[in-house]
Amino acid sequence: MPEAKKKNIISQEKSLDNTSQPPAVDFGTLIMSLVESIAEEKEEIIKNKISYLVKSELLKFDRVFNDYHVLIQYDENSMARVDADNIYKALKSFPSEEKKDILLILYSFGGDIASAYLISKLCREFAKRKVIVAIPRLAKSAATLICCGADEIHMGSLSELGPLDPQINRLPALGLKNTIRQIAETVTVYPKSSQLFADYIAKTIPPIDLGYFDRIVESASQYAQRLLQKRNKKQDNSDIQRIANRLVYDYSDHGFVIDKNEALEIFGEDIVKIDTPEYYVADAIYSLLSFISQLCSPKYKFYFIGNCELSDSVGLMVNKQK
Repeated sequence: MPEAKKKNIISQEKSLDNTSQPPAVDFGTLIMSLVESIAEEKEEIIKNKISYLVKSELLKFDRVFNDYHVLIQYDENSMARVDADNIYKALKSFPSEEKKDILLILYSFGGDIASAYLISKLCREFAKRKVIVAIPRLAKSAATLICCGADEIHMGSLSELGPLDPQINRLPALGLKNTIRQIAETVTVYPKSSQLFADYIAKTIPPIDLGYFDRIVESASQYAQRLLQKRNKKQDNSDIQRIANRLVYDYSDHGFVIDKNEALEIFGEDIVKIDTPEYYVADAIYSLLSFISQLCSPKYKFYFIGNCELSDSVGLMVNKQK
């Protein structure tokens, strides 16, 4: 890149004030500059440039950016407690005198259900009135739990939720419970196999884990019910129980796709909104972050959890397999 052009980019980026609109900079030039920083492994500069790009993209959608405090949870890794810390830090960074509804752009394969519960509660605590979750692609398992606390869930043709199926050491807790049930049914039909299965279970699954797995599944249902109760739309306890039980117990596969039509059936048309401006903002942000993730690979595993005002929202983990 010519030295004069590089100095101009650096000058423009240094002039960026977090409270003002970024100066117009050619997108292609910014991407070239980002690629250069990734190659040189200048991590703080990479984070600042990614935050800058995301803010520039959001500012194209004036109404959405003005109406909401926008949070982003884009993560191809497993959800963990540190994600709740990042969301909390981002929420606290918004001006306290300017309370707005919260728009969470959510892309996650799931993870720790307790972290998801905390994230949903935090959004509720800081929102002026409504919590809105927009799903450009995946919000699976624990990420679906976050949606249970939302007043509105905005989806499109490629959006998908998933069963609330907690994972323990990458094994579905509900899957183990179902396996034990199937073994019991098999033993009923073939009594002579009982000792074989008993020996197998004793060698592979500590007895204490059986009860623990069962409690983890039940806790997912309890978390869902508590979040559903806190939404602005008041529902009967029987309806809340129905939604929680369906998400936890009605699907046999952890990866089952709950698309926009099935989500409408589960949550209702007053909660699930299709092809809205909020969804299209989420889709644009997803496309940008997915592209950035490809640029960072294979040198870094990339995530963005927080808001565009904080460069700490950008996570870069050195990929040891590169």
